[in-house]
Amino acid sequence: MDAFSKYHPAVILCYYVVAALTVIIGNRPALSFTALVMAALAYGSVSGWKKCLYQSLISLGAMFLCVIINPLLNHRGVTVLFEAGEIKITRESVLYGGNMALMLFASLFLFACFSHYMTSEKIMALFAGRFPSFSLLFSMVLRLIPKVGRDFKEMTALHGKKPAVYSALMGILLEESLEKGLSMKSRGYGRGIRTCFYRRRLRRKDIALLFFALLTGAAALWSAAGSGGAVRFFPSIRIEPLPVWQWFVFPLYFSVPLILRGKEEIAWLLSRRKITGLPIRNS
Repeated sequence: MDAFSKYHPAVILCYYVVAALTVIIGNRPALSFTALVMAALAYGSVSGWKKCLYQSLISLGAMFLCVIINPLLNHRGVTVLFEAGEIKITRESVLYGGNMALMLFASLFLFACFSHYMTSEKIMALFAGRFPSFSLLFSMVLRLIPKVGRDFKEMTALHGKKPAVYSALMGILLEESLEKGLSMKSRGYGRGIRTCFYRRRLRRKDIALLFFALLTGAAALWSAAGSGGAVRFFPSIRIEPLPVWQWFVFPLYFSVPLILRGKEEIAWLLSRRKITGLPIRNS
């Protein structure tokens, strides 16, 4: 458990909602690239660099589809690169597809970080009192995604990638979901007021990060409503430079989990050296 996961679940949820909205509403390549780099580094540091590489390969496939499909369907733009039969491929549509692919890449990594920090227990603790059905369904989905990957690897290692493997995997997932729903129903889940074991008030650092998230979200909305840093792809490309304050505020916001983890690692190394008297590097 690192420093960022110790924050209140409501603060973690608000942080990633604002981060996703900043990328989507901002619709600027610089913001998307910054969010992508910081989220990838944060995800690799907490989940391992092999998982980060695997996530990158999956996301690159989605990006490739955006870059290829958009110019084939969208023919707007004034600069024609080439013609494939009756289809005109324009530079504006290609760059617009690249921008959408970059935004999608950053959003996927943000969701991967969110699913790591926002565990099913935190979701149940945060929403079970008010929205029991939603919290149960969402927590089951978060557990389902990694479990499907593990079961699929085990089944394909034994039986290969046969059509029967996919049908068997689907049957197992439906059976487990049904058993989970019946089990929670028999326990009286969703009836009356539900108590929660995760009772913790907002601390000062929680309030500080929540205030920073709200300010950043308001700044992103204000920037999107204004003309600063605007990007236009059609009918011609126009990219205005980002204001100076955005180059400081948004990278700092996207790097909060990484900064907190780095601070924790440095404190641990210094404490270990102080206690043991050994150098920081391992022999």
